[in-house]
Amino acid sequence: MSRSWDGENWMSDRAEQLGDRPLSQLRIPGTHDAGTFSIPSTGAVIAAAQDDAGTAQLAGIPEDFVIGTQLTQNATFTEQFNAGMRYLDVRVVCEPDGMFIVHTFRGMPIADALTEIAAWSTAHPNEVIFLDMQKNYGCSSQMYSGANSEPILGNDLLTQLFDHAFGSHLAKRPETADSKTTLNALVAAETNVVPFFIDMEFAQRSDIWWLRSSNAFPPGAGMTNVWDPRTTMPEMFTFLAAHGPTYAERGASQLLLASVATSPMFPKETGIATWYSDWKAGHQVATLQEFIESTVLPDMPGMVAALAQAGYNILSTDYYNLGNWPDGVSFAQLVVDQN
Repeated sequence: MSRSWDGENWMSDRAEQLGDRPLSQLRIPGTHDAGTFSIPSTGAVIAAAQDDAGTAQLAGIPEDFVIGTQLTQNATFTEQFNAGMRYLDVRVVCEPDGMFIVHTFRGMPIADALTEIAAWSTAHPNEVIFLDMQKNYGCSSQMYSGANSEPILGNDLLTQLFDHAFGSHLAKRPETADSKTTLNALVAAETNVVPFFIDMEFAQRSDIWWLRSSNAFPPGAGMTNVWDPRTTMPEMFTFLAAHGPTYAERGASQLLLASVATSPMFPKETGIATWYSDWKAGHQVATLQEFIESTVLPDMPGMVAALAQAGYNILSTDYYNLGNWPDGVSFAQLVVDQN
């Protein structure tokens, strides 16, 4: 078992051990759909621009049941960071009345989310956080009224919001994938916020965005996640463990992400309706939280160790705070202990 654990300061506590390693060789814990804690438990608004759950499929299904399948976290960003999470999967939807955290339903305004995150990162300058704008719905077409009432595209407004929230603390994208970026270098430069953006064509226009893709590394410094929908977590785990080693050859500033525990709803368009039918028949639990508790938690320590061994260096999960293992070890410590 590792040294004593302080989730709020684990990077600075381990600066001598981990600080000079390239990012690609670190093991970093994080949260999947990190902002869903802000989705109301009742009366949530379905995001029109992200309606891939299929509104027609939800007819006749109780609202609270549907919401329960979409909530993936029950702790605020501040609480997630204090528990040791350093990677956040942040998803945004751009709609006529604003920009919001999203997971089928709209959560808090993205500006409020960035304000909370920036407050924590400013108070913890020796801790580096990784913000992954993994999904972006409608922001390449939705227009807003910007400064002097001039029209501004959602993606451009999001860039402005990041710059306003974090300013000079944003880590500029390295020139090449092989650039050796380390925690100590980021802290020394007072740039402890590393942002990723899924729209690579747009991201390449600004040096604040690190590149983001799925199942193949982007052409430069950034991140990819290995993903292929499976109907059960054991199937997903087997897929991830088998494919991680194929990404072993990568640059010092290229990160590999895997979601250790996530929803069994594939495809989402019909998954909620199927889940509801299975629940009514007594074959499924009612919420994603119950699913994680009953299905995934018992295997979590072994899954974390195996995926770290397979080469993944960012490991995220739904409901990171549901389980403590022998000696009180948390999900974040499980991941950090793989370093």
